[in-house]
Amino acid sequence: METHPALRPSVLERLREALPTVRTSRVVSCGLWVLAEYSSSEEEVLAALAVVREGLGPLPLLAVDGAGGCMLCEDCWC
Repeated sequence: METHPALRPSVLERLREALPTVRTSRVVSCGLWVLAEYSSSEEEVLAALAVVREGLGPLPLLAVDGAGGCMLCEDCWC
């Protein structure tokens, strides 16, 4: 990436495509570091975040009712 900056966008794109298939934690950690270090535009950062969110799946942080609102509070900011 440092020696061939013209390849940076294509390398980041291929990494975003391949990251969901990686199962080794050390490789995932390095891939996330590369995405964080070299994603310079807003589009690249948002694409990297989308890959991370997709990999994590839905987070079980709040109980949600059928209407999409939080069951823990009346005025939901969640």
